Amino acid sequence: MQEYLFEYYPIGRFVRVSVIDPATNEEATIVGDRKACLDTLQNTAIRKLKRLRRERASSVADTQPPISKQEDAPKNDHRGATTIDI
Repeated sequence: MQEYLFEYYPIGRFVRVSVIDPATNEEATIVGDRKACLDTLQNTAIRKLKRLRRERASSVADTQPPISKQEDAPKNDHRGATTIDI
């Protein structure tokens, strides 16, 4: 089972809940009703942390440069010289 650290900060009728994954030091914060069940607040914060991880992973995959095509690779001519099309 995954272990998380929680921090609670009451603000009027609300409570700010931060969840930290100690293995990765990733953090997510939510604001919820102060009267809400503690499990509900914790589960909501954990779901947000997991969603942020998925979004971060997909944005990293989107920014990866495309693999070069075979025609972009250097070509050898019959004398052994390498030519590159520009």
